[in-house]
Amino acid sequence: MLLLNNQVISSEIQMRKSNILNSAIGKIILITFLLFSIPLFAAQNDLGKEIHNVTTKILNLCKANKFSEAAVYISYHGIDKKRERKDHYNFTVRSEKLKVKRICRKIRSLQLLSDSFKLGNVKTVKKNSLSYSVNVEFKSSDQTIDIKFVYVKVKGHYLLSDID
Repeated sequence: MLLLNNQVISSEIQMRKSNILNSAIGKIILITFLLFSIPLFAAQNDLGKEIHNVTTKILNLCKANKFSEAAVYISYHGIDKKRERKDHYNFTVRSEKLKVKRICRKIRSLQLLSDSFKLGNVKTVKKNSLSYSVNVEFKSSDQTIDIKFVYVKVKGHYLLSDID
């Protein structure tokens, strides 16, 4: 009987040691997961702030009809395929100037129809290449117009690529 009690006590001690180890390992795994998750969350948060800042700049420049200043925030789309989504518009080139004005006037018209705007969360989009989108909600009285602004990263900067 004594031997049986020792075995019971011994197996109970083993179980407690195992629980302590499992909980310690569990805590280590949880802490490791959290430590690796925080930089990812911070990077996503920084990305959101940066794209929100660029969107706000574009909205302000377009509303003020500062087309030449807005051109550096808009990604090139045109006949030169080497520059497509890899450069911004050059406002000194007549054809590019006209495209920038058309884009800015479209954005400005949305603002003039609205009392305010609200920026949504930034989302990562994978189509032909990596891009990022943010919904801009233009509000006028009880009506809302949702427009998606799509950005690409070019030479370390986020440029407006599309407006849907």
